[in-house]
Amino acid sequence: TEQLNQRVVAAEERNTGLVDTIEHLKQRVVIAEERDAELVDTIEHLKQRVVIAEERDAELVDTIEHLKQRVVIAEEYIFSLEEKVVKMLCKNCGMIFSGGDGSVCRYH
Repeated sequence: TEQLNQRVVAAEERNTGLVDTIEHLKQRVVIAEERDAELVDTIEHLKQRVVIAEERDAELVDTIEHLKQRVVIAEEYIFSLEEKVVKMLCKNCGMIFSGGDGSVCRYH
């Protein structure tokens, strides 16, 4: 019976060790689930940031297109001003005069 008692004690010790291991594993599962939930939240947050970044990118593209159009308009305006100035210059001396017909000033 002594041998049987020793075997019972050994079995109870193993059982206690298994219970401890199971509890430890349960705690690790809880921690893993919490981390998983945090990762899901982080992924959702990052997805939202990507959407915001894409919207800002689209706005920047629109702004760039708008600015390109304004540059074209400004270039056309500058060109028209240059044409007007050229018409105001004397062909002989380059002096500005109010004739405006692209010919020569009153001195030429």
